[in-house]
Formats: sequence, structure tokens, C-alpha cells
Amino acid sequence: MIRSELVLRIAARHPGMTRAAAEAAVDAMLGRIAEALTDGDRVEIRDFGSFSTRRRGPRKTFDPRAGRPIEVGERIAIAFRPGRWMRGLVNERNASGGKQDRDPGPPLNARRGWTSARSEE
Repeated sequence: MIRSELVLRIAARHPGMTRAAAEAAVDAMLGRIAEALTDGDRVEIRDFGSFSTRRRGPRKTFDPRAGRPIEVGERIAIAFRPGRWMRGLVNERNASGGKQDRDPGPPLNARRGWTSARSEE
């Protein structure tokens, strides 16, 4: 799924939301995640997963085109670790042979009746 398809799906799923509002929401969320990662912060979306950065040290590797070893400098890598609900959903879909037409429903904590102050706003 690409960004524009995500925007269209969000707008379609929420009848009171325009495409422009859905696009603004997606832009705001992705922008804030990117901002947090560039600041070195970890972003956790409960049950969905967490984004973090990891420092990768310099290393030697092989350039197949040139046919010789090369040095790769230090860099920051972005890591995503899926949450329990997301892992379960993906594993369930893969075990049943791919896409399912049903709605995955709310994350695990909502299924248990838990709410947070943020979800009530």
C-alpha cells in the first residue's frame, strides 16, 4: 500500500472525513514519527509496534560491481518492532493464505475493554 492509497482508505472508512482531512492526519502522524526519530526518540504505538533508531558502526563489505572490498561508514538505521496485536494479525493472515476481507477489529487492549485517556478524547 502506498501513502495515497492509505489516505483514500482512511477517508473511505470514516464518512465524515474528507480526503484532505485524511491526508492532513496521515501527514501529521508520519511527520511527527519522523521528527521523533531524527531527535533520537523511540516511538511506541501500543499493540501496533515501535520505531527506534540504532547506530551501525563502520564496516567492510564487498562491492560486486567493482569486485573489491569497500568501507561503509557509520550510519543510523531505523528499526521497527511489531507489537503483539500486529504480529498475531499478520501471522493469522499468513496462516490462512493471504488477504482476508474481514476487518481486523480493534487492537488487543480495546478488545479487553481497556481504554486510555487518549482514546477517550
